[in-house]
Amino acid sequence: MPAIRAFAVVALVAATAAAGDAPPADLKAQLKTTYAAVMKSGDLWSAIQLEWIAAAQKERIDLRGAPCLGGSDIYGDPTFASPDEVRQVADHGDSVAVLTSQRCHLYAPDGRPVDASVPYGIRGDAVDHAFDGGAIGVVTWYDNEKQIPDRWRARVVGCPAGNILFESDDVDGDESSIDGAAKVANDGSAVAFGIHRHGGNRHVIVVSGKGHKSIDGVMRVRGVGPMASWLVAEGADGMQTLIVGERRVHLRSSAVGPGLVAGIMEDGKAVIVDKAGNGDVLTLPMALGREPQVATVGRWLIVSSGEGARSLDNTNLLGESVGEAPVQPHTMAVFRWDDLAGDVHARALHTYENQLQVCPSMQAAAYLWHDKQVDLLDLSGKQPSIRTLARFPKIVDWVGGKRTGAIVVLRNSGWVVLDAAGQEVAADTVEGDPTPMHRSWALVRRGRLPERTYHLIKLVADPALRTSVQLKLPPDDWNIRFDPRRGRLCAEADRKWVEFDLSGEEVARGNNFNRPSNTYELPTWQEGTRFCWLNGRAMLKASFDDLGEAARLSPRDAWQVNRTVLILSRDERVLVSGKKKNEFIDLGVCAGADRIALRRDEPVFANGQNRIVATLAAGPSLAIDAGAKSDADAPALGPWRIEGMQFSPPHSGTLEWDERAGFVPYRLRSPRNNDPVGMVLVTASLVINLDPAAARLVGKKR
Repeated sequence: MPAIRAFAVVALVAATAAAGDAPPADLKAQLKTTYAAVMKSGDLWSAIQLEWIAAAQKERIDLRGAPCLGGSDIYGDPTFASPDEVRQVADHGDSVAVLTSQRCHLYAPDGRPVDASVPYGIRGDAVDHAFDGGAIGVVTWYDNEKQIPDRWRARVVGCPAGNILFESDDVDGDESSIDGAAKVANDGSAVAFGIHRHGGNRHVIVVSGKGHKSIDGVMRVRGVGPMASWLVAEGADGMQTLIVGERRVHLRSSAVGPGLVAGIMEDGKAVIVDKAGNGDVLTLPMALGREPQVATVGRWLIVSSGEGARSLDNTNLLGESVGEAPVQPHTMAVFRWDDLAGDVHARALHTYENQLQVCPSMQAAAYLWHDKQVDLLDLSGKQPSIRTLARFPKIVDWVGGKRTGAIVVLRNSGWVVLDAAGQEVAADTVEGDPTPMHRSWALVRRGRLPERTYHLIKLVADPALRTSVQLKLPPDDWNIRFDPRRGRLCAEADRKWVEFDLSGEEVARGNNFNRPSNTYELPTWQEGTRFCWLNGRAMLKASFDDLGEAARLSPRDAWQVNRTVLILSRDERVLVSGKKKNEFIDLGVCAGADRIALRRDEPVFANGQNRIVATLAAGPSLAIDAGAKSDADAPALGPWRIEGMQFSPPHSGTLEWDERAGFVPYRLRSPRNNDPVGMVLVTASLVINLDPAAARLVGKKR
């Protein structure tokens, strides 16, 4: 089978439309300028991505010096791909930062790198991007000689300059670990993270240029102010706690902005704390009732009144009291964070009579509903905009965001599922709890335990094509996951699991020891961003369900035989390259496989104990050895004489991988009979058969 050259087949225009931004008119000039900058910095990974996008244009853009890796073959789609594990995506609207365990990659919303990636210089076990994007907080946990984590290091790096603003490290005691996320101050002057001593207490470490301190009784940091002027974290009781100096205040809800934080206190008052740690009452245009909330949506602060509030206005035109104030409907006040940063007494710019329900598939949006209509409040711009999603024959009682669509509850009339375009794709008059699991499938839970039932429904615009099947599950609280590539569902409860196909028929069952897990690995799906992420890839939520294998590629290992590439995916599937560019054939699941090994020079799939769990048979196909009784051969150095990250290109001396190349592969492989002869690089998202002539670009002399 022919190898796949690095030709662009990515649909950049489609990805751009999904992200909501058109490519710039001067795309050619921007690509050339950025390409020259990343090549000057030595960031070959970003250069590969720019070459891919340039080649995808209708009129191919010639980038001087491309291709940067010569005749190397690239397998997988480089768009939004990272060489390392993605830790977080910060969607700033007009820019997107993808933070991995090693670097921060900076993109335009259409996937173009806009600058060289920013190396941290240390491993990022927890990372955070500042609200305005000018700093990166990085926390690393180190093991001692007993392989027990006991030392941390925190560093703040300027973005995109990559300069170290400050760092600190310390020993925190044996058997500790980072507890939740790290948070960096908007100006990069402080970083905070939680630590959990195993078998002991939890506390938060706050680090600044002045040193660091430990704060007991709190965990899971939500935000930190400039020079640690304030801190919001969770207390031992699970409540959010605002700490300013020595004072601690419980909050029902909190929202972090550009150096500021807003919160709802236990007594129901809304407060705001500025960059210096000074607190004040937030000026509201409405009263607050039961369970008020605050939330950051894009660059806006939303304060939701909750229900049961009494209107602030109970006077007539003469200013005379007219008795008890009427009950106020659910109301949201919308502030611009940038206004509050200049004056904490700034007024709300808009109010809406609605509950707060954030749209989880957009960077900055919330749902509005009134009477029989559902609208989308878009807060991604300088002014809010509203567009109608759908109208119904019945009153709308509630709307909730679910993946790329929404659930609409109609008064006394059941529920409706809307897709991202606002099109109805499912409806039922029977009470239930629908959860979209895929663009085409949803799970509906009906009733309470122990009578609860579970139903798989097909999501489609034409009601005649909709189907519903009840899964045959005994009474229990089942957690159900979906694998669309294999067309399977897995219901898990306690120490048992059951797999079903899309017709609802049971295909397998087992216990906790043989539970299928890797094929059901789900992306991180977080509010406040248009992106989800899995392994080494960030992906647009709007197109996630339609992505092909190349755009979702997550290699664990790879090998090449002649011009056929074998890839062991992170989800334990085995892929082989097809005849078309970036086409992959799925040979199935190789459960327990950890790497590709050799037996008598033939590739096999081995587990962590070097036992062979599968071989290749005619077809090609997988021949599974469930017993894993045979050992693979000892690793061979191959023509490139690979030892760890050291390699010797043909007719050359020994080199060591140079981190200045902009990426470090997970694995280096040197097959004896690959065509063309090259070193196979395995990263978190791409496989590269490296042209020997490019070895000097990624290696340095020992």
